[in-house]
Amino acid sequence: MADIYYVGVDVGTSSVRAALVQQHGAILKIHTVPITVNNSNPDFYEQDSGEIWQAVCQSVKDVTCDIKDKTQIHGVGFDATCSLVVLDKDLDPVTVSPATGEDRFNIMMWMDHRAKEQADFINSHDHKSLCSMVCKWTYMCDGQTQGWDLNFFKAIGLEDLADNDWVKIGKEMVAPGTECGRVSAAAALEMGLCESTHVATSVIDAHAGGIALVAAEAKTKQDLIGRLALICGTSTCHMCVSVDPIFAHGVWGPYYSAMIPGYWCAEGGQSATGALVDHVIKTHPAVNKNPDKNVYEWLEGILDEMAEKQSLCSSTFLTKDLHLYPDFHGNRSPLADPSMVGMICGLTLDSSERSLALLYLATLQALAYGTRQIIEQLTTCGHNITSVLMCGGLSNSSLFIQTHADALGVPVLIPQEQQSVLLGASILAATASGDYPDLTAAAVAMGGKARTFEPRKDVKRYHDQKFAVFKKMQSDQKDYKHIMSGM
Repeated sequence: MADIYYVGVDVGTSSVRAALVQQHGAILKIHTVPITVNNSNPDFYEQDSGEIWQAVCQSVKDVTCDIKDKTQIHGVGFDATCSLVVLDKDLDPVTVSPATGEDRFNIMMWMDHRAKEQADFINSHDHKSLCSMVCKWTYMCDGQTQGWDLNFFKAIGLEDLADNDWVKIGKEMVAPGTECGRVSAAAALEMGLCESTHVATSVIDAHAGGIALVAAEAKTKQDLIGRLALICGTSTCHMCVSVDPIFAHGVWGPYYSAMIPGYWCAEGGQSATGALVDHVIKTHPAVNKNPDKNVYEWLEGILDEMAEKQSLCSSTFLTKDLHLYPDFHGNRSPLADPSMVGMICGLTLDSSERSLALLYLATLQALAYGTRQIIEQLTTCGHNITSVLMCGGLSNSSLFIQTHADALGVPVLIPQEQQSVLLGASILAATASGDYPDLTAAAVAMGGKARTFEPRKDVKRYHDQKFAVFKKMQSDQKDYKHIMSGM
């Protein structure tokens, strides 16, 4: 019997990646093609849909070039960042940049802030907003009824989108992983695929990662419940699914069928995680003393040496007098307050590499406490989080992983296949191909194995006390703002 393959494509912020994946979830090959980010004005971030399509074709062609019989590739699935592509009625690019003479940039990226005033106006209306269609386009979907909210579009001055039965934005919506057609003749030629290849309905990039993460080590559909997926990059997305809608302040959603069809998705997040760790390291004078090796391994080695010299059973205890509050770029969840800033308590005149190592450890712990506060909010509102799963850059650090397990008090699972976003896109492709009865069956079959980090009981009390300091710093910052509000 011939092998079966799928292709997952991830359209990210700075690159397009494609992966060739075997039927049961093993990623065989990945190819990455960089794409341009045009920052013509401080608040303008744009891309070129034509360039992105060429990058898609190039990456897909590369990962599939060794497959002689292209009919073995049953499906292709896509995920992408939440950016706005502007096209005309013939689907040709329409430039969106008034600040540059180039007419190629027709995408407003997720990080584009030119429409802040308009966004604030839209958010001031108390309309229900529940998939990328649900999360980003205010498509009404509650598991029983669905459709565009005409009153909402009237309120924000975009009622013309309803003209001719919503022809401008469409009204046919299907669940993630649904087959939306086959690869066209032109696309097949450009990507090196055959026209029989099934094409899956796409999802947001973080949701693709979430699909693969919650499925790791899962044996049944019920195993997907109670798991919190962390996609740890520049920022971190926290996602879980539930059978019933559960509302939690400071957590986006619940969104019906946004990630797993038939389930409600809740999405929290931390505005800066990987970016914060890098900032803390790069702005410390001791970083220049790094002996030309991986900076994280170097710092974690210093921490182990310090713990050994102080006869401590774990480097965890080294930050007793050093506390960091991590909202250097605002708080997304659970406060939903972009005005929050970072805080550090316990600084001295020490500028050695030991000082940097301690600050690094305090930062990892603070990020774990931020996740703990998100879990507290989810739990208070009705979720039952029994484990955490991670992917992304920070999850390459065993110290970061173990710190979360200890601080959260639940096991942390690291999938054997770390490219969760690409695997999630491939699960969509597998679902669309018909090789599995539905997306949950494909996810369970392809989720793969994971390594488990169990929480250590001997550091629980220490983390409980540090978490209390974390919340006190958060409260104190609000008090400072109140004191200074009269200025």
